[in-house]
Amino acid sequence: MAISLSKGQNTQLDAGLTQIKVGLGWNPRVGAGEAFDLDASCFMLDAADSVRSEADFIFYNQLTSPCGSVQLMGDNRDGVGDGDDETLVVDLSKVPSDVAKLVFVATIYEATKRGQNFGMVGDAYIRLVDQKTDEEIAKFELSEDACLERSLIFGELYKRNGAWKFRALGQGFDGEIGDVAKHYGV
Repeated sequence: MAISLSKGQNTQLDAGLTQIKVGLGWNPRVGAGEAFDLDASCFMLDAADSVRSEADFIFYNQLTSPCGSVQLMGDNRDGVGDGDDETLVVDLSKVPSDVAKLVFVATIYEATKRGQNFGMVGDAYIRLVDQKTDEEIAKFELSEDACLERSLIFGELYKRNGAWKFRALGQGFDGEIGDVAKHYGV
């Protein structure tokens, strides 16, 4: 049975779980103006919360990490329809030992130019799914906390005492994809 998380809560993953789908979903609000294009990305961070190199930034222009542990499965440009809008596949067994955390972010493409923010987006969530069984492990449905933000840090997978855990964050970030990348050292 899937665990429903609140902002700031975490859950430990089963020890044998290595293949995970991370699904992010959202819906633009009706009448919000110009079309929305949200982009999922992942930052592979070391113990100092920084990427080891630009290669640790997985996004629409770099779909797979060099080690093959994280792969973005494409770019949904409109968020239309039910279910996950963008998915990342994570193989925890391939994550390099000096990577302490995988942070999952969604940014609104050209948010400033289009005058868009996460207050214009509804039904946003992040969920973890066991890749082998297709069973949902955990889900975090975001509230409207980040109304004026153009990027959102959805959640993170992190190692603690040799075990992987997931933390629901829902933290707004006032900047676009380049700003988030700079924040993490890209």
